[in-house]
Amino acid sequence: MGRVFKYSQIQQKKVPTKEDFFRGKTDIINTIEHTPDITGAIICGSLLHGTFNSRSDIDVVLYHLDTAPSRAVIKGLRNRSADLNLDVNIVAVDPIIAQTRYHTISWGFLQHLKKSVDQGGLIKENFLDRLNQDYLDPLGDAAEYISIKLRYLGKSIDELEELDPSSDKHIELLQKGLELPVHVARKYLGIRGIDAGDESKREVVAAYSINAPEHLANKLVRLVELDAAYTAILNEQVVKPNKAKYQASLEMVAERLPEVIEFVRSNALLLDRQVGQEAYISNVQPVFKEASSSL
Repeated sequence: MGRVFKYSQIQQKKVPTKEDFFRGKTDIINTIEHTPDITGAIICGSLLHGTFNSRSDIDVVLYHLDTAPSRAVIKGLRNRSADLNLDVNIVAVDPIIAQTRYHTISWGFLQHLKKSVDQGGLIKENFLDRLNQDYLDPLGDAAEYISIKLRYLGKSIDELEELDPSSDKHIELLQKGLELPVHVARKYLGIRGIDAGDESKREVVAAYSINAPEHLANKLVRLVELDAAYTAILNEQVVKPNKAKYQASLEMVAERLPEVIEFVRSNALLLDRQVGQEAYISNVQPVFKEASSSL
C-alpha cells in the first residue's frame, strides 16, 4: 500500500503503469496454476478490488511445499515483477510450519485473507483452515504492530534531518508514514469487531469515521488527504518531471510525520482504554454479580 518513489525512479520511468499491473497479475496467476508444489494461493489488496494505482503493491500468500523447484518459481515471480517495476510481497507458508505458531500469519492478516477469499482473491485451494490458530491474539497482534511502528517512527524522525532525501531509508520512512494511518485504523476496527467492507482505503476511512471519536476521524481524513496529494503530484511528475516540485512534495510529507505518530499514539491509548473496559465488564462484573447473589 502506498509506495513512495525516488525522483531518479521517475526519471528512469520506473513507476508502474496500469498495463504493468495487469501483466504482473496474469503472470502470478498463470505461474501459480502451473506449479504443482504451490497448492494454495490468495491474492489480496487494491489489485483485487480494482482500486490500485501506480503506488500500489501486490500481496500474495502461498501455501507450498518448501522444495527447490517451488523456491525457484517464487524467486522467478519476484524477479519478473521487479522487471515490471512492481512491488510484489509474497508470503510463503509450508504445511509443516503452518501447523505451528510460527507461520507468520497474524490474527489481523488472517481476517484480511478471509475477506479476500470471499471477494474472489482465491487463486488455488483455500488453505486458511490448515493454519494453527490456537495462539492468535487480536489484541496482542494490534499491540505488537502499533508498538513496533511507534518505535520505528520515533527513532527515524529523530534521524530525519541527517538523512539524504534520496536515500532508501528516507524514502522508506515517508512511505511508512503515509500508509500507517490506514493500517492502524484497520487494526482499530478489527479489534472492535467493526466491518470495514472490502477493507480498501475508502472503506476503512468510512467505517472509522463513523465509529471512532470525531477528532481522530478528522485526523485520519487529513492524513489520507496528504496521501492523495502525494499521489496526484506523482501522477503529474510521471508526465512532466520537475525535480524541485517533487522534492517539495517529499518535504511536505516529512513535515507531517509528527501528526502520524500522534494519530498512532492516540489509537493505542483509545484501544487500551476501550478494550480494558470491555474486559472488566465481561470478566469482573459477572464475578461481582455472582458474589452479590450468594450473600
